[in-house]
Amino acid sequence: MKLSIENLKEGIKWWQEGKWPNDYLNHEYYSIYESRTDGLTERWLQLTLERLVRWKALRSSKPGNTKANFARLIETQLPDLRTEYQRIIDISRGEPSIRSLVWQDISKLYEKMAGIKDGSAVFASKLGHFIFPNVFIVMDNLGTQVAGYDDYWPGMVNEWNLFQDKDAAFDLLKNEIERHSLDPIHTLYPYETKIIELCHIGDKWKKTKKGRGAPNYSSSSKQFQPPPFLSGIEKSMIRKISDRAKPGSISLGLGEPDLPTPEVIRREAVRVIQEEKNGYTLQAGLPELRQRIASDYAHLDLSTDQVIVTAGSQESLYLILRTLVEAGDEVLIPNPGFIAYPMITRMVGGRAVTYRLPAKSDFGFDLDDFRSKLSSRTKVVICISPSNPTGRALSRDDLRGLADAVTESGSNAFIVSDEIYRELYYTPERPASISEFYPRTIVVSGLSKSMRMTGWRIGWLAGEEAVMRAALVLHGYVVTCASSISQKAALAAWTDEAAVSREEMRAIFHRRRDHLLGLLRNELGLRCVTPDGAFYTMVDVSAYGDELRVAEAGLEHGVVTIPASAFGSESKGYLRISFCADEEKLSEGVRRIGEALKSLERQYHTR
Repeated sequence: MKLSIENLKEGIKWWQEGKWPNDYLNHEYYSIYESRTDGLTERWLQLTLERLVRWKALRSSKPGNTKANFARLIETQLPDLRTEYQRIIDISRGEPSIRSLVWQDISKLYEKMAGIKDGSAVFASKLGHFIFPNVFIVMDNLGTQVAGYDDYWPGMVNEWNLFQDKDAAFDLLKNEIERHSLDPIHTLYPYETKIIELCHIGDKWKKTKKGRGAPNYSSSSKQFQPPPFLSGIEKSMIRKISDRAKPGSISLGLGEPDLPTPEVIRREAVRVIQEEKNGYTLQAGLPELRQRIASDYAHLDLSTDQVIVTAGSQESLYLILRTLVEAGDEVLIPNPGFIAYPMITRMVGGRAVTYRLPAKSDFGFDLDDFRSKLSSRTKVVICISPSNPTGRALSRDDLRGLADAVTESGSNAFIVSDEIYRELYYTPERPASISEFYPRTIVVSGLSKSMRMTGWRIGWLAGEEAVMRAALVLHGYVVTCASSISQKAALAAWTDEAAVSREEMRAIFHRRRDHLLGLLRNELGLRCVTPDGAFYTMVDVSAYGDELRVAEAGLEHGVVTIPASAFGSESKGYLRISFCADEEKLSEGVRRIGEALKSLERQYHTR
């Protein structure tokens, strides 16, 4: 394994003893990202040529390989580089990184770059790093003894995924940069690729000093490597940010109701544990529970054979995509949308295609853009209302237009309707379901949000019987059945007492929503979206720079928020803020956000 704290320390020593900038190129990254603001323009090309010279990437023993010649070669390839650049931006749902991409995603761009200088992996890695710093790992001359970049990059990314000391490595490099840099660390500083580069160099330098000769860089292939469908899939940005919260922080990040599970359900769970035998249920779930679930969709006239009780709605989502999607099938997902949609699509071999919910219209549905994304390859369309992360609900006209567009496309696609937030709404009526307008709908839902039963893991799939039969086979092998205790207790969710509890919860969250929006707008002067349901609002912080930088500042001031670019490129510049906290905590949380924003203003003026 090349990645270790010991090797990172050796790499840092090598860097310090060499002639490289002692801020670990932090200042350079400001220039790299600024030059790329408008894409790969002619100005970007000129600045990049100068940078390639400084980084000693244009050296060549071949006659005629001058800077002017390389400029001509890069300019010739520029249209293809732009095409690949945009494609990678589109599939990454935010700034591309080794966390979100696999080798197949970047191989065409790499081939175009390597072809500019006789297949040189060093040249291509540096040019690629100037385009996507968080994707391309720089191969310095100290670390080129490998079979090829197409082996090296996937091997090192797999090793990174297995690396257990990521946090310690981040802290070590971050502290080094802060000691030497005159600028704040750039919010998109490429920690992962820089740590890999330094570890790789440190490993060889250490062995060279000890007289052990050149290392074998292919040795990492002997270690366990996750299968391709898991490559690049890591813990979500929501969890990464939340896990870094300081003690005493106020969390406005996670989407988990802070209210207790209704008393009627807890009471029933205690009775079931004490009085009943709780072995396996039928794999599809308790018939009585499936009957109650079916009753919520009277317009579909479902039988119990058309309902599967799952271990939460996320299992339902995985089951249905695994059941419906084959390799190469297109899955239309909202941008922005729930983080799991593209990840599960990738796991099952599908290709995620996004349809825009434009920020300029408060993330409302754009029918024209949606129509343009449908094709004969569309197998599944995912629709969520109310939305995570925006809280916006689709109107009946939106749903009717969406259904008609899918029908007219001739794709015969299934629509997967994620309705986990449907019972939590602030409009006069409960939001409609796409299943009222499109017969080939599969409903995904559960009790996690509406009954505050997140840890009880009760969800469901409902829809076409043949599809349910296929999904049930997978469910049986993966889970066997959802918890029998949770299922029996969940029957109480359809009682009058539970209905009253649900109404009370809606009223509480409605008050919290209005309280939070008032604070954000009136005290901080921030533009934010008024949610129709769920418990999130989208807050525009673009005036303070990159949203990840704003979220990082919030962590420093003891408040957790989520950079909304994690949910898609359309929400870049926004934070997703949850109001799963009482009004006192919301007030304090907003005060801390205000302090964080002031600190960013001070940093900006200092610079």
